Amino acid sequence: RFGRKELADKPMLQLLEEAGVSVAGADQTVSARLSDPATAPLLNLSLGSPLLAVRRVVYDDSGRPVQLLHGLYRPDRYHYRMHLTRAGADVPSIWVSGR
Repeated sequence: RFGRKELADKPMLQLLEEAGVSVAGADQTVSARLSDPATAPLLNLSLGSPLLAVRRVVYDDSGRPVQLLHGLYRPDRYHYRMHLTRAGADVPSIWVSGR
């Protein structure tokens, strides 16, 4: 278990690894949504402003989920980057995440 102090000092994944969890990978989805009455003032936005919604599930090396993240981001302050590589010589039009 981690408290506010630990979470303020270190990233969650580092804390998990220090606790003996072997983090193996994650699934992440990025989508769009509009700010609602609860979210808009927290992000200093007008009601109905566009947001990026991120959902991430982190798994350990046995496939168990060890972290769930739901985040809402202002699109003017969030940058999403992905590295893609070609998947096989027989299928040149397919790209996959390489990292």
